Amino acid sequence: MVAPPVFTDLGTVRATQDLDVASAVLSDTYADLTIRLPATAGPFGMRLEHVELPDVQIAVLDLSSAWLRTVPYPTYTVCLPVQGRVLARVGDSAVAIGDGQGISVCPASGEVEVEYQSDDCRVLTITLGRHALERELE
Repeated sequence: MVAPPVFTDLGTVRATQDLDVASAVLSDTYADLTIRLPATAGPFGMRLEHVELPDVQIAVLDLSSAWLRTVPYPTYTVCLPVQGRVLARVGDSAVAIGDGQGISVCPASGEVEVEYQSDDCRVLTITLGRHALERELE
């Protein structure tokens, strides 16, 4: 069961220990996705705090060990590690980010696989609307 969303001056906070609910919350926030847990995973937990502005979304995701795969992203997304270890794959390229080092940039229309490799992952994401960003770059 997921707690009802908490609306703060800074956005919305959702938290759950239910895998199906987490999948639905993350799909609503980013793109349709699938979550699987590793066989050796401990208790599952997810907390997502996000703010939506026109063509920009800023989110902080706390997630225990899990593997996620999305449909092609409709947006450009920049992922910055705050805590834990994460391996992100887009197409043929992969980048390991973690413990405050590294950055992952996911282009629009790219299918993304993300492996949260520790139980204490925290990632800051900045999502930019595809058309708005491409208009600015013209």
